[in-house]
Amino acid sequence: MNFVGPGITLQDYESGKAKPIAVFEGHIRVWILAFAKCLAHEHEDRGNAGIAVLLLTGSALEPLGGVLPMEKGRKTQRNQVLQRLRACVP
Repeated sequence: MNFVGPGITLQDYESGKAKPIAVFEGHIRVWILAFAKCLAHEHEDRGNAGIAVLLLTGSALEPLGGVLPMEKGRKTQRNQVLQRLRACVP
């Protein structure tokens, strides 16, 4: 089985069951923010992890505009995604 994101198969994506924003959010939450959270809370040298955490979390926001569809509800959808991402950030 081919996966395009955490818990999202290629078949789900191609059939439309999984939207591009869901794939993006999965990538960010599981593959980037999880490591930032680990650095901030669990790493033995977490007192010096500030710049690494900033770089990891900052890299999540820049490509967000590229995955959101250009439609009327884009601002609302963007705000919902940002709220969910903020919940993950230490």
